Amino acid sequence: MKEDIIVKIGLAHPIWDGLFKILKGTDSIEKEIPNSGFKEVVFKRRLARERVLQMLYAYELSGNTAEFILSDLFSEFQSDKETYEFGKSLFLNVIKYADELDRMIASKIKNWEIDRLALIDKIVLRMGVCELKYYPEIPPKVTINEAIELAKKFSSEKSGKFVNGVLDAIYNELKETGQLFKQGRGLIDKSFRKERD
Repeated sequence: MKEDIIVKIGLAHPIWDGLFKILKGTDSIEKEIPNSGFKEVVFKRRLARERVLQMLYAYELSGNTAEFILSDLFSEFQSDKETYEFGKSLFLNVIKYADELDRMIASKIKNWEIDRLALIDKIVLRMGVCELKYYPEIPPKVTINEAIELAKKFSSEKSGKFVNGVLDAIYNELKETGQLFKQGRGLIDKSFRKERD
């Protein structure tokens, strides 16, 4: 099981001494990004989110500093300043606010302790909650959908449903308590669960 997660995470760097294996197709951002306006930015952010997940996973397991991991594993994004700054900010903010994010997540998982969550699921949830709370320009729907896709790609199909439920509950609570601050593209007014008649 642990080897499957390592293969899915796919950090390609000799420093990990074989701990991580290369995941085909993720070692070159240029090959995967089509040259097309808005979709290019979204796709670059998805790749950045994937790499942030990988870096947070490495941070949790390796004992290396955040600065070392950032400089070592995120350098290929430096040619695109906007994507680099987004990924760097998300990585550092998830680490900075980890305790607060964990409390928010723990309040929404019934009969389960946060320490018992799969590490990938916990990191994806932290990233999603961090975006909901600290990134006013990102629409909640985008944040939740991206987190679901990360969970499905790097964890399991069931993880996608779990992440959706937890993030939707946190989104609703933030909105109801006046703690959701969105602006510009980040403005949105509906929950993502289907309304019951």
